[in-house]
Amino acid sequence: EAVGARPLPSPSAQTNEPQAVYRLTSADAAEERVLLSVLRALEQAFETKHRLALEQARTEMLSASMTFQVMADEVKKNQEDSGKRFDAASRQLKDGLTSTSKRLFLLEREKDSLAKAGATSQTATASLAKTVDALRTENLALRDRTASLEAQLAAVLAAVDAQGERLSRAEALAARETARPAPPYH
Repeated sequence: EAVGARPLPSPSAQTNEPQAVYRLTSADAAEERVLLSVLRALEQAFETKHRLALEQARTEMLSASMTFQVMADEVKKNQEDSGKRFDAASRQLKDGLTSTSKRLFLLEREKDSLAKAGATSQTATASLAKTVDALRTENLALRDRTASLEAQLAAVLAAVDAQGERLSRAEALAARETARPAPPYH
């Protein structure tokens, strides 16, 4: 709208003080509606600015939400993959430990039976003593292997615990981000 101002004659011509009185005019509105049209234009400008700011904030929030969801999905997938690898490694170590324990038990039984048979004959005693020494060496090697497998299992368990802690921290962060209220818009 074309809004202008025109000077009015001074109501107090008797005072020597300069006074400026203007009347707002508009080519598109009647004289009594000029202020109303100016206020309407201001209201529309504020409403447009507010709507644009609200839409921009909404767009930014949706973008941040989608990014966070993608990160949470990746963390969950990584945890599932780590869990599967841990289960497979644990099963393999457990099977190896069970097999080693059975062999150890069988070797102990064999050692005992050889020791009993060695008491019957002097010549058999010499050959049985050699067998017992060989079994003892193998027994020590198996015990070392069992200790090594137990150490590996402990290392795998520590890695899984560390992965669980990282996941817990990521979930706590996700919970804080989800629980954070949206800022009020004016």
